[in-house]
Amino acid sequence: IGKTRLAAALCCTAHADGAAVLLGRCYEESLVPYQPFVEALSQYVAESPLDELRLQVGPHRATLGRLLPELAAQAPQPSISSTIEYPERERYRLFDAVASLLREVADARPLILVLDDLHWADAATLLLLRHVARSSDETRMLILGTYRETEVDEAHPLAQALAELRRARVLVSLRIGGLGDDDVAKLISTRAGREAPAPFARSIRDRTEGNPFFVEEVLRDVGVGDDWSAAIARIGVPETVKDLLLRACADWTTTADGC
Repeated sequence: IGKTRLAAALCCTAHADGAAVLLGRCYEESLVPYQPFVEALSQYVAESPLDELRLQVGPHRATLGRLLPELAAQAPQPSISSTIEYPERERYRLFDAVASLLREVADARPLILVLDDLHWADAATLLLLRHVARSSDETRMLILGTYRETEVDEAHPLAQALAELRRARVLVSLRIGGLGDDDVAKLISTRAGREAPAPFARSIRDRTEGNPFFVEEVLRDVGVGDDWSAAIARIGVPETVKDLLLRACADWTTTADGC
């Protein structure tokens, strides 16, 4: 499991059946507004025949050129610095141009637009996501967004965006749970190169709640030799897991004591 792994598996299957797949990621330190859309559309622009691209972009070429300089008719225009500095009317034109291009792509063949790690999305990206989702309900396009629920509280901008999409009846949510005992045992056996005893696998499952990242980090931390019982005694919380938990805790509280 894992949100990104699950999305990748779905996209591989869909692509084999003829769907187009565009991927964009959000980053903890975003470099530019709309970054996941820029990544996804830049990938499409780079791989598309020029004649076909011109037809799909149509009259929106100049507007999209503000987001994707490679589409600019002449010299690339300055990148959009922020939604505040971008007049509302121009922003709407940009949003409409992006939605139009995605619809054109989906008209040619079914499209999956993957937006990974939306818990790091900036406000501009979430505004564009809401517009595209609302204006593309009759197209053959699936917008597949992933995020870590532990990093999104009620005040988070993503929570507000999801609430709006839910009210518009264009959102389906899927919560990913942990692996069960049998799957944890298989994962351990794959990493260790031999079958894991049931008590060891159960101990790992209980400590990690089946989170595959935690399982792998605990295995790396304890090491697996010939003595499985000794390995059980060494099971603790790896530094990598501590770092992740502390960062999540810091997002939820204002002081370390709050954890």
